[in-house]
Amino acid sequence: MKNKLYQLITILILVIQTGCLYGVRYDGPYRGKVVDEQTREPIEGVVVLGTWWVYHFSPAGGYSTYNDAREAVTDKNGEFEIPGKGLRIMSSLKPMHFIILMVS
Repeated sequence: MKNKLYQLITILILVIQTGCLYGVRYDGPYRGKVVDEQTREPIEGVVVLGTWWVYHFSPAGGYSTYNDAREAVTDKNGEFEIPGKGLRIMSSLKPMHFIILMVS
């Protein structure tokens, strides 16, 4: 009986972990460079918004909820850096989503 309980718990952990959780993941930092599509020249002053979402599993299907947001502005070389969330263990926090806004 005890052995069957351990097997059931192990199977449940594997299903949950592979279905909607990251076992171990290091989030960030996120670095990038924004360039003009035609000239390939760097663009200064672009706002880069990073958002994090948490995935929730349910029998009717999964859904995501907002967790956090951080922003950065590109420098004269068009480069930006957004710090991440660090070490995540057994987390359903998804990698950061980017939104790039050109401010004139």
